[in-house]
Amino acid sequence: MSPNPASVPTVADRMWQRRPLGTHAMSVASCQSRPLDDVEGLRQTAVQLAEDAPLPRPVTYRAFEIQPSDIEFWANGRDRLHERLLFSRRGSGWAVSRLQP
Repeated sequence: MSPNPASVPTVADRMWQRRPLGTHAMSVASCQSRPLDDVEGLRQTAVQLAEDAPLPRPVTYRAFEIQPSDIEFWANGRDRLHERLLFSRRGSGWAVSRLQP
């Protein structure tokens, strides 16, 4: 699976523009999933950024187009008889098979 470089920036731009404006400032101010030591400081940074709205899409806000070849659905079953369904891409469609637990 790999992104389609020709369409990814365009898709990310459209996604960014469709998001509520109120979410832009926090998305620009924060570094998602990094440790947060100062909640109020982050909030104030976002408030200050919001004054300059609308904000351009940051380079860290990206879109990826993936094309999976296989997808497995797993459901817990009694006595470890789990339900596992494997969908595999076949041409323009999908083939499904049941897998053993």
